[in-house]
Amino acid sequence: WMMFHVKHQYMSVWQRTKKAHMNINAVLKKQNHRDFDFWLDQYVQNANTINQMRQNMFVDFKQCFDALSAHFLPGFDCEVIYYQGWKAQEQLLDVLLAEKNNAFRLGQLSHGVHRMDLKFKSAGHVAKEVLSRGQKKMVALVCYLSCLEVMDQQAEHKSVLCLDDLDSELDENNTALVLSHLKSKTNQVLITSLNDGHYGDMGSFEVFHVKH
Repeated sequence: WMMFHVKHQYMSVWQRTKKAHMNINAVLKKQNHRDFDFWLDQYVQNANTINQMRQNMFVDFKQCFDALSAHFLPGFDCEVIYYQGWKAQEQLLDVLLAEKNNAFRLGQLSHGVHRMDLKFKSAGHVAKEVLSRGQKKMVALVCYLSCLEVMDQQAEHKSVLCLDDLDSELDENNTALVLSHLKSKTNQVLITSLNDGHYGDMGSFEVFHVKH
């Protein structure tokens, strides 16, 4: 999502990767072993390019994420990890060739850039298993604000930030902390809320009510 907005060449590489992946799925469905290697080579070439672009972008994202985490969640251990879709120490082509028979049996690739993910840990544990709902909300906000920072640094135009029901699952202190940060930004920000009482002195914010 972020790559699309800041790296113009990303979309063309992604489209080539997607086309190769779709053809691989068709080959697997038809049990067409003859064409598998050709489309696999096309997929791997473009997938490796995408992965390198994503890794470079993640460095910038993580820098913003770590700084904002320290601000919004002081004293709280939260780590974001880039998972490329297969083990970091292995080559994608080797992984996919090794699982070729399994791919034909399942009808899909079990590894690749389509499996890319960001994983979050807290004190060595999977974050979603140990965080409260409020903490999860703050981590999600930090992610979006980190994307905003990176996009503002690298994209040609300022982004518009839309936050739906911002204060749900946040106490007044955390809501105020987020609002204070947003006031320091030059972006246009649109916020929806069911309770404007959580926002105190709205200051520079303009408020309009939507009635049934």
